[in-house]
Amino acid sequence: MDSVAQIAHAVLYEGYLLWPYRRSALKNQHRFTIGGLYPVDYARRAADRSDAWFEAIVEGAGSVSIEVRFLQLVRRQVVVSGVPVDEATVDGQRYLSWDESVERTRCGVGEFLYEAGSMEESLSEHARLVRSWSRIEACIELHREWRNETLERIRVKISNRSGGADLSREAALSRTLLACHVILRAHGGGFVSGIDPPPEHADAVATCRNDGLWPVLVGDPPALDTLLAAPIILEEYPQVANEMPCDFFDGAEIGELLARSILALTDAEREEMRASDPHGRAILERVEAMTPAELSRMHAGLRPQPPHFHSEEVTSA
Repeated sequence: MDSVAQIAHAVLYEGYLLWPYRRSALKNQHRFTIGGLYPVDYARRAADRSDAWFEAIVEGAGSVSIEVRFLQLVRRQVVVSGVPVDEATVDGQRYLSWDESVERTRCGVGEFLYEAGSMEESLSEHARLVRSWSRIEACIELHREWRNETLERIRVKISNRSGGADLSREAALSRTLLACHVILRAHGGGFVSGIDPPPEHADAVATCRNDGLWPVLVGDPPALDTLLAAPIILEEYPQVANEMPCDFFDGAEIGELLARSILALTDAEREEMRASDPHGRAILERVEAMTPAELSRMHAGLRPQPPHFHSEEVTSA
């Protein structure tokens, strides 16, 4: 996974499931709180957002490609003998009814649609898991406006056009673009830093506005061909700490602390973590398999920050 895909994946799952990674934990009972674009009628009633947009300056680009990524909620229901139940144990393994998600990626502009659907997973002759998802309608807009002979201002807007004015939050989540973010690539040109623009482009950058998405340069410095517009504010050229052995879904936490906290869970707590979510189970199994040497290598360290490419040097006597 390259550096762009790595940080985009981290944004996609930021806050997806939080320590202690169990269904019963209070912080995991109000999920998917970052970067959600809700159905338009519900958002209007609940004073939440149904769209997000951002602007950026690009220099000399022949074309621009856009990739929108988000999670869609998937309901996981345990069914025993045709009856929906909260949980069941089959062949010694515990299964819980809860919410999962599926990754969605959409390239290009225009309206798009994901139809409602479901699928079943057999657990035994009398038990099964039923996963279902709702219909989502949305739209991607891209506008380009020349600032001068070489600079363009680009505006990208993502809108959720799904209906549902009378939905509860739980029902609205099934039609929401969760953790929605955008990867924008310039072909034949480059983006101007929105955080530290060169002096000759500072006035153009100052005209850009963002609402719900904040773009930063991503990739390997000093590349200027790729932007990530995320629902959280990032530094330019963000990186995932290389001490992380797996995705803990919390980029602001210390991986070593989370790993040691998982190892301190009781057997009953680990059992619930294993049954709550496939991603949580993967975290648990990875941490349980770590050797003492691997755990020690997770100890965080300080890294020198890369210099700003256009900032003036400041010296002191």
